[in-house]
Amino acid sequence: MSKLVVGLATNPLSRTVQDGLDRWLAAKRSAAEDGYRVSVPGDATIDRLWHRWGEVATGWPSEQRACLDLTNCAFSDVAGPAFLISKMVERHRLGLVTRVRLPEQPEMINFLREINFLEAMTVATETPLPQLLTTQSVYRLTRVDSYPHRRTAARRPTLPFNIFPFKVLPLGSSTRHAPAVRYAADWLSKHVVAALDRDLDGHGAQVARRVILETLIRASIGHEKRTAVVAAHYGMRRTGRAHLQIAFWWDGADDRSTQVATADLLDLVFEEAQETLATAAPTSTALRDAWQPPNNPTVLASAVIDIFGGQLDAYGADVHLAVARDSSDGSDVSALPPTITCDQSHGGTVRGDLVVVTLPLSD
Repeated sequence: MSKLVVGLATNPLSRTVQDGLDRWLAAKRSAAEDGYRVSVPGDATIDRLWHRWGEVATGWPSEQRACLDLTNCAFSDVAGPAFLISKMVERHRLGLVTRVRLPEQPEMINFLREINFLEAMTVATETPLPQLLTTQSVYRLTRVDSYPHRRTAARRPTLPFNIFPFKVLPLGSSTRHAPAVRYAADWLSKHVVAALDRDLDGHGAQVARRVILETLIRASIGHEKRTAVVAAHYGMRRTGRAHLQIAFWWDGADDRSTQVATADLLDLVFEEAQETLATAAPTSTALRDAWQPPNNPTVLASAVIDIFGGQLDAYGADVHLAVARDSSDGSDVSALPPTITCDQSHGGTVRGDLVVVTLPLSD
């Protein structure tokens, strides 16, 4: 009899059946633990997340229990995780339970750790990590820790890509501008400025003064804001062009209309935007013309576009505003106004504002 039991336990067919049963039971436990599940696509860059969020997350603001499933996530920029943190905070402020399932690929888990995504998520949502991660994710972290760490050669070895991982900054009248000033000062250290001088077309110190500080000062203005999240990362676009991407998110009113959100985003680009621009859907021609006096670009927009030749993207409510020069044909268009688009396709939504600065690296 004992031989028969041993035979059944070690029989290949029995093991296959048992493995299938284990997977089925794990799936049932996972479904009970997760509740409403939102599957993040394999490409978790901000552009993909923004356009797909409305399709995959219709129940996100209302379901009592939800899971942000990153299992299939295989590629991301730093702005994508910033968007996900904003969605986590959104549910936390509503008193809803949210769990996170980490990516299956160890390389993606390492990426999220290196940009400090896990810690920033816990600070921003005021929730301990064990309460945020699914049981399966805790196992994945343990498994990744057991792997030998493999470091790939960095394109910019003198400035590690994770030198400015995610950081959560407090906002409000009690802190005034102090957190913004301290954070910008980190970008003015000698080795950072030297590396930026080498890698960017403009003077590296202008990143701290005209991009970092200018954006965070704007973020700290307002009575409904409590938290800002910021991170920077050297990365590669799918096209292969290397860039420095800086992502900022700060909270605010969650019930802004499309028109109010459009006006708020335009304030990031123009010093004195005309009222005609803050219509429900300003045209690209009107926005392009507004780059000229009497409106004029803000310090932030002028630095990103005119000094560094980069791109400025701003997301708020269901609006996406993008500012960039079209140099696809290789011609010099620095004297022309940039292309400015306002997308109100009702894809994703952002509580507060998400600002993404992308600066191309010099060859």
